[in-house]
Amino acid sequence: QLELLPKNSQLYTLRKAHLQEMIQLKYEIQRLQQESQKDDLERQVQNMKKEHQRREWILQQQQQLLEAKYRKHMAKENPINKLSAAEEEALEAEYLPDLGFAIYVDYIINLPTRVQQQVQVVYGFYEGT
Repeated sequence: QLELLPKNSQLYTLRKAHLQEMIQLKYEIQRLQQESQKDDLERQVQNMKKEHQRREWILQQQQQLLEAKYRKHMAKENPINKLSAAEEEALEAEYLPDLGFAIYVDYIINLPTRVQQQVQVVYGFYEGT
């Protein structure tokens, strides 16, 4: 339609200015849409990073829990029975009936009532060679 108008007319000038403004507005709208899409993508990336960090933390917690369970199981299977130097000497010394004997006692106080049903007394006798 612009070609139909005479080039030196005021209507031609107004139409041309209007078309230029419309083109500028079109480009501005496209720029704003692209910026909005860019912002959305950046938010998605941030959310994905946060989710990744959360999953890594959960995996670390699960690994630590498994390690603790493994250590607990190993402690039950292979209890550490290390004696102090004085206890070692007492066990190696010859038994003298006049001196009597030693009793070693371990105890726990203030157990919760729900645990008291699971506790039992364990004893043993050591017969030296």
